[in-house]
Amino acid sequence: MIGHPVKIDDSFLDQSRAKPGGAVSAIIEIDVPMPKVTMRRERLGTGGRAASARVQSITPYEGAPELMEQAARLISDVVDHPPVPLASASSFVVDLTPKQAEALADSPLVRRIYGNLRLI
Repeated sequence: MIGHPVKIDDSFLDQSRAKPGGAVSAIIEIDVPMPKVTMRRERLGTGGRAASARVQSITPYEGAPELMEQAARLISDVVDHPPVPLASASSFVVDLTPKQAEALADSPLVRRIYGNLRLI
């Protein structure tokens, strides 16, 4: 039984149960702080009522590239092949066994592990 029910998603557990002892494709979401979003309220009309809000700027977390590099090293230490980065999603795709998922879930760098649905 895998001991990280919050970090290891049911989709991964379901796929790994269907393939006992084998590795399944997984998405590993890295715990990168959210970007800072600045909003601007626009007033329209004579009543001065707020009519809309628009995004003024989005500032990504400055340490994200370093966290992704650390996570790539961590994943490479656990599995025997390099992970595929999904940088815009702060995630990686890699084939994992349940034991490897458990080892990765112990890291504070890992936010969540999902099963990766292969469409082909």
